[in-house]
Amino acid sequence: MQSTTSEPLVSISWGRTQDRLLGTSLIVAAVALVIAGVLHPEDSPVGMVMPIWGPLHTVLFLALFVALVGVIRVYAVASSQSTWLGLVAFTLFALGIVGFEGVMLLEAAVLPVLAGSDATRALTEEAGALMTGPLGTWLPFIAIAFSVGAITFGLILLRAKDFPRWAGPLLMAAPLFAFEPPIPLWLAKAGVVVFSVGLIGLGWSIRKLPEQPSTTISASSSHS
Repeated sequence: MQSTTSEPLVSISWGRTQDRLLGTSLIVAAVALVIAGVLHPEDSPVGMVMPIWGPLHTVLFLALFVALVGVIRVYAVASSQSTWLGLVAFTLFALGIVGFEGVMLLEAAVLPVLAGSDATRALTEEAGALMTGPLGTWLPFIAIAFSVGAITFGLILLRAKDFPRWAGPLLMAAPLFAFEPPIPLWLAKAGVVVFSVGLIGLGWSIRKLPEQPSTTISASSSHS
């Protein structure tokens, strides 16, 4: 006679320690966003060949990744207090962040090489083949998803009891830098600072989330 038992194949737990680590990481990422945003050169071949261009966009890529994880955690907590609009806001916001992460990789690793060569510099001009091609077509959609997602996500946070209400409106500054250019660089930098302060508020709140039973996700297998 055979007996069947189940054992977990995968078990993922999330508790207070992870929240503290993520909250701290989000605060550090937000500070990095401020520094990289303020130091960001102009979007032109001249700015792209500056030594600071590549490292700044690498920092932006990493900071956005941490921000994405933070947004996922915030939504996981706030979803019980929101409606279908919260899901739409989260989805657009997350997709926008992922889209801009791809752009940051391109700007960190590819654009400086193209801008530094006489043969390819014209490609990086505002009227060059990159911006008038598929990349230029997709960028507005990424900016729209990111901006609409940030604004609606900010509205959702106004009703979330575990997060500061002032953080939501600060996230609504996202369009100021998502649409640069044509928005002036100085205004985009101001938008990054305001947006990042909102992330700092969320990071601090994640650190202070009340003690909860650990969330476990598991898959099981059967043995005879």
